[in-house]
Amino acid sequence: MSLKSTKWYYNRLKAMSVPEVFYRFKALAVNQAEQHFPQSFSTNGKFAFPSKEDFYSRFFQRLDNREEIVPEYEKCFAKEKKVTLSQADELLAHKFRIFECEDIQFNGKIDWHRDFKTGRNWPNRFHAKINVYDDSMGGCKYIWELNRHQHLVTLAKAFYLTKEEKYAEEVCRQIGSWIEDNPPFQGINWYSAMELAIRMISWVWAAGFIWDSKSFNSEFQSRLLSSIYFQASFVNRHLSKYSSANNHLIGEAAGLFVVGTIFSEFDNAKRWKDKSAKIIEQEALQQINPDGSPGEQATEYLLFVLDFYFQVVCLAKRNNFHFSQKMLQRIRKACEFLEQLQDSGGHIPHFGDSDDGRASYLSRVFSHKSLILLSNNLLQAESKDSLKSNDETCFWLLGPEPEINKKSGSVPQKSRSLLFETGGTAILRTENRRVSLYIDCGPLGYGSMAAHGHADALNFVLTIDGQPIFVD
Repeated sequence: MSLKSTKWYYNRLKAMSVPEVFYRFKALAVNQAEQHFPQSFSTNGKFAFPSKEDFYSRFFQRLDNREEIVPEYEKCFAKEKKVTLSQADELLAHKFRIFECEDIQFNGKIDWHRDFKTGRNWPNRFHAKINVYDDSMGGCKYIWELNRHQHLVTLAKAFYLTKEEKYAEEVCRQIGSWIEDNPPFQGINWYSAMELAIRMISWVWAAGFIWDSKSFNSEFQSRLLSSIYFQASFVNRHLSKYSSANNHLIGEAAGLFVVGTIFSEFDNAKRWKDKSAKIIEQEALQQINPDGSPGEQATEYLLFVLDFYFQVVCLAKRNNFHFSQKMLQRIRKACEFLEQLQDSGGHIPHFGDSDDGRASYLSRVFSHKSLILLSNNLLQAESKDSLKSNDETCFWLLGPEPEINKKSGSVPQKSRSLLFETGGTAILRTENRRVSLYIDCGPLGYGSMAAHGHADALNFVLTIDGQPIFVD
């Protein structure tokens, strides 16, 4: 072990409580069991996919009403449809755009272990034996982004909009390839429970879009369901608790909730659903301050966790599952916080870390405005604006009803200076937000790790007429 790694583990240990130390030893025991007795985690027999009626009755919306949904989509999102099909055609050719890399090309079969930034392959070994901090390998962020399979939602949506089988066939081919190349517990793509959770959400959405394709046959459904079960079981055993309980835990719980709700035939479905719902409740109150500001002191990570929360809340509402008003109110406060952050151009300042993460790629463009719209429609928040706007994320989560698209996350007309005392964000502004000054006067970050906060006390951002003048 290098000196750098030793120092990292030492500092990590110092941040742990005594109960967490015992929890970490338990996690080590689980890893040992997975490595040496993997057969004990195997499943018996084939899984039966829910019927089409059962699946869509639990899904975010009734996508089986395609003859009603697609015409409404084309009327509202003609430009977005063209972009979706263009991106889907690139994906058919295994061309990817990830972060700043816009020319990623896999010739032939996709290598799910190859880091396209460095050209190196991550080792095919037991997940806990992989050192993700190995500088010689480069960062793991890029390879994880590809393996989240969020691009499959674009491909699946292209099939749904056109009924062209080639798109659904590619979705099934890539999922099948991933399952074959990533056996349980092996490799970089089994290292992080949150990555598995996001991948499961991607697969669920893809299934919703391609159900009526020829490729989505019973044989594929069985393979898909078996892998989802393995991944959900893994997430359940490897939840990011204690000092690791930041946005990762919310994402992991969201993935478990989605799987436990959609695939209620699983023997552990109810336990996963109830357990994840409890975590989702607790973490909303822990990681979102009472004034709506982010506990992690990072505005981009607030968007990330809210994206998970609205996936969960939409699915819960569809399945008559009730979260507490206290939790829903906290989510609503977070969206009101975002609404108040906007300058005259509708932009929000960026404090703390940012990795551009999303729970799912339901639309090409995603911003805080989508979250404000969802809050206005789902949480009965009082809309503070009147501008009409169409939002694709809302369309897929809430359905094509016209009233859903009549509220917007536009800038409220009334402007005033504010102090979000708990989170430590001060806003000084002129009338109509022409000049907005944001001051970070909050704590370093969330919990003992303060993982996503910056050493930026009294950092400020100044915007004039919606244009940033001073930024960090």
